[in-house]
Amino acid sequence: MDCKWIKKSYDFVVKNYKLFPAKTTEDIGAAKKMVDASISSKLINKNAAPYLDKMVSFSGVVISIEETQLDADNTLAIAHVLDEDEQSYQVMIYKSTGDILEDDSVQFWGVPIGASGFENVSGGYTNAIFVLGSHIEKIQSA
Repeated sequence: MDCKWIKKSYDFVVKNYKLFPAKTTEDIGAAKKMVDASISSKLINKNAAPYLDKMVSFSGVVISIEETQLDADNTLAIAHVLDEDEQSYQVMIYKSTGDILEDDSVQFWGVPIGASGFENVSGGYTNAIFVLGSHIEKIQSA
């Protein structure tokens, strides 16, 4: 990915630093209000560049989720979320995801950083949209 696009996302996060992650009720509400609902995963997959400074929200089922305690006050979480159209998302968020577990339905808010992917258990490769998360919440338990 071209460095100017990385800078575009970086500048958006710096400008909205209180939302990455959104920790207070007020900041969570602000993040939700910033979502551009016209942005679809198909648009991001076609060309992510126009959306790297836009807040998006998608929902799906958690395929895997991991958390690492960075220090006493900070947690790094990475969730692989699959939506109903078989689109994969890798969501990285700098806060605990609470009681969210594999197979739970979630909604997340964040800024798309671009294309990503990983080797899957079937021996193939899964393409995903990488999102720096602002907030994630459980819609329904498995």
